[in-house]
Amino acid sequence: MKTPVRFVLAPMRLAPYHAGLVALCLCGAALARLSEPVAFYYGEARGAQGEILTGVFAGTVSVRVNGHECARAATGAYRTPTVNYILRVPLDDGWDTRCTPYAARVGEQLDARITYDGHEFDTVETLPPIGAPATLQQVDLQALPEPGLAAVATLAAATVLQRRLTRDRRVV
Repeated sequence: MKTPVRFVLAPMRLAPYHAGLVALCLCGAALARLSEPVAFYYGEARGAQGEILTGVFAGTVSVRVNGHECARAATGAYRTPTVNYILRVPLDDGWDTRCTPYAARVGEQLDARITYDGHEFDTVETLPPIGAPATLQQVDLQALPEPGLAAVATLAAATVLQRRLTRDRRVV
């Protein structure tokens, strides 16, 4: 059975439209400057006193680049025995201007923070610089106590110790 001519020619009439649509999509993708894949940081997050941030102590780990938060991860149940957070940091394409203010570039240093119990803390450790796309970097983090809270805790401990020593002297 022969195919009628009109069905064979119909797709050929749409070919210029398809070619134009494909060209438009390719040009749009070239100009969009989509971000590259992400870099990964993972590990175990701990609080200021060394408690593991899971269960009732669960919190978040966040990183900033140039003052903009670029990634945040909840701490919680262990994914493996030594991992309770995974950060996915979006990467910039490296052109003159950033595609977004929160995208990091390879080699940049990130500022890590841990938030739990309603407070945000800096970390004792510093994160290594951003690696190539899809780089996996394990970093165990611990919250650094705030200087004001550390001073109050130290004074409270000293007061308690002084009272015990005074009480012990009276007994003797």
